[in-house]
Amino acid sequence: MIHTEFEHLVYENRFIEVWDDDVRFKDGTRGTYLRISTKPTNDHGVVVIPRRGLDFCLVKTYRYPLGRVQLAFPRGFGEGGAPEEDARRELKEETGLDSLNTRLLGWVTPDSGLLTSRVAVVGAEVPGTVASVLDVREVDEVVWLSAPLMLKLMSTGELDDAFTLSALMLAVAQRWIPNADFLASRHL
Repeated sequence: MIHTEFEHLVYENRFIEVWDDDVRFKDGTRGTYLRISTKPTNDHGVVVIPRRGLDFCLVKTYRYPLGRVQLAFPRGFGEGGAPEEDARRELKEETGLDSLNTRLLGWVTPDSGLLTSRVAVVGAEVPGTVASVLDVREVDEVVWLSAPLMLKLMSTGELDDAFTLSALMLAVAQRWIPNADFLASRHL
């Protein structure tokens, strides 16, 4: 176990705090450990899986740290409410879609070696495929993909967002995706 000896807040903004803590490792040596935590009002993030049958709604978003556009499920910071509430808000902001039903599928920790946050994975059944971007500062385009096409894009590396990949796996494990036998499809 790693013991925290002193916490140093080195940066903060309205969303996060960055800490560079003095620690003692289990072998007795001393060092520092960097961690990033969300503000208390953002106690969790949310990634939402918009689904209509076996078609999924994703967004193309320019990811500044990567320097490129990335295809992913809608996601964002929580606002202190229930994860399903946050999922409905993110879905509406990023795609213009409303959900018929939402279901909390579970939680993921995005980078447990650096981030203290947890992210709720919420499945959202949506009524149609017509969607429009409301948050034009973040989202470039709304895209609908079939399950087999998503798998193909994963295998080629074109779909590489970790939230999307882990959320999809959790949805399959929770049996939220009907007829998930597409995972065994040989015609990709």
